[in-house]
Amino acid sequence: MKRSPIVYFLFLFSGITALIYEVVWARMLTLVFGHTVFSVSIVLASFMAGLGFGSYFFGHAINNIDSKKIHPDSSNFSRESSEGLVTSLPLLLYGWIEIVLFLLCLVVSLILFKFSIIYSWLGFFIPESIVIQNIFKSFLAFILMFLPASLMGATLPIISKYYITDNIRLDSRLGLLYGINTFGAALGCLLTGFFLIANFGVLQTVLVATLINLFVGVCAIRIYQEGEETSHSFRLPHFTIPKISLKEDQWLWVAVSFVCGFTALSYEVMWTRLLVFSTSSTVYSFSMMLGVFLIGIALGSFLVIAVFRSSLNLRTVLIFLQVSIGFYVIGSLYNIEQLLSVPWNGYNLQKPAFVFWRYFLDSSALMLLPTIAFGMSFPILIKIISNGHKDIGKGTGQIYGVNTFGAILGSLFAGFLFLPSLGTQQSLLLIATLNLLMGLYLFRSGNYLTKISRKTITAILAGVVLLVNMGLPSGLLDQFFMRDSTGKKDVRKLLFFEEGLTDTVAAFEDNYGILDPDAKRLITNGVSMSAVNFIASRYMKLLAHLPIMLVENPEKVLVVCFGTGQTTGAATLHPKVKSVDSVDLSESVLKAGNVFSSHNYN
Repeated sequence: MKRSPIVYFLFLFSGITALIYEVVWARMLTLVFGHTVFSVSIVLASFMAGLGFGSYFFGHAINNIDSKKIHPDSSNFSRESSEGLVTSLPLLLYGWIEIVLFLLCLVVSLILFKFSIIYSWLGFFIPESIVIQNIFKSFLAFILMFLPASLMGATLPIISKYYITDNIRLDSRLGLLYGINTFGAALGCLLTGFFLIANFGVLQTVLVATLINLFVGVCAIRIYQEGEETSHSFRLPHFTIPKISLKEDQWLWVAVSFVCGFTALSYEVMWTRLLVFSTSSTVYSFSMMLGVFLIGIALGSFLVIAVFRSSLNLRTVLIFLQVSIGFYVIGSLYNIEQLLSVPWNGYNLQKPAFVFWRYFLDSSALMLLPTIAFGMSFPILIKIISNGHKDIGKGTGQIYGVNTFGAILGSLFAGFLFLPSLGTQQSLLLIATLNLLMGLYLFRSGNYLTKISRKTITAILAGVVLLVNMGLPSGLLDQFFMRDSTGKKDVRKLLFFEEGLTDTVAAFEDNYGILDPDAKRLITNGVSMSAVNFIASRYMKLLAHLPIMLVENPEKVLVVCFGTGQTTGAATLHPKVKSVDSVDLSESVLKAGNVFSSHNYN
């Protein structure tokens, strides 16, 4: 049964809309959570959980559309027609899912756009506890986004079932479908982060995405109707709670998929942190990181087609990919200053195309090769576990679901455990070691050489991995973290340094000579944010003195942004001021305030 090539373009648009929703909804939630880390975490967790659930659930359900259910007494012509109907029914289901997404995402976007107002009203009924309020906000946002994300996750196994109708086309179409959808996701991410929101606005951008869903859904249904099967009736596949039914040898590939998801999203968190030191913006660094990450995944999906057409052992290819990822990430720790340029201050911001290209080159140097390897791994795992085209929906759902579950845990572990506890360098080393160990285990459990030879070689290679961990010098990233737009800083003049959850803060002695020997500087994420010297101290203290003197009875003062603390300290000098509150997004900045105590009046 011939398949319409137009559906490839529709699947590209599905990927574009999915990432538009992810970026925009994260932006909307910052107005409620007040913090990029938490809003992004909730959106990522919701999307990952929904994508994984939808892929796993629909992957099993779509297998209920099976050509074996054709009536045995039917003629050959009727049988062929029924087989065409069976294999094209997923397209009809895909079309209706896109139309439901149009309605659902429209409602969810309008709710999230006014989420702060809705939450303010609900706040009257919630106890005044920060923990309870954050849990309630997170739960509410999660529920809103989980259902549309589940439908988005359903599209890959459904379209795979539509396009892959025999084992001959399984290899090429599997990589092509995943690559097209992922490339669309990358395009949607970059367009949204760097162009659509800035030029059209948040709500307008997401409304365009819903219209694209409607367009895709209508087109898919029309393509289905224009086929030869219009006289047949259609029933939705029978939905049941899917049970995990894996053969003994398939559990290994599920474990590999989990590790790939866990390490990939862990790297995402770490790479976003590092890119901030080049782009000086969490918003742009996140958008660029995700865009380049998805481009790498898409390229890997296209490249794997050549692997499928060759006679290479797929287990050997996976070993090579896992080991390559681990060693590339470890190698990047040694030359991070060459990979990522200095912050945006050194660029000509009047040439946005040049700046965008510079960001893209930085991101690609840091992460493109590892993400290509991840992109090649996913279709390989689906092919291994599917055992043919008849179970392609189920196999895709299983690998995608487990991969996504690992991704959720990876993002949470990296952001809230590894990064605060170990720092960026040790976290990257730990995650890279997981890739190396997975490669070793794949070699050890394979049928290479003899059993004794495999054990011996595995033990030797495990020793190499241990030596790499023990021999890695500490502080490889220190110089990188401590530079700003003016270049490298002298580590000998370092007064304070801390890697926090959302930023890296350093304080240095400044070189102003004999006229200002006590000058110091505060650097946050590679940007010189504030300083203690004659010029800086003058305007920072005036920021407190002028407004206070213009108020008749200034009893309470609020200072937004602590910095070096000079504005806050100046506010305390006024006799009528009874209390001064100072707020800052960075706990590390507040800790660094002790360095400037002589200027911020302690």
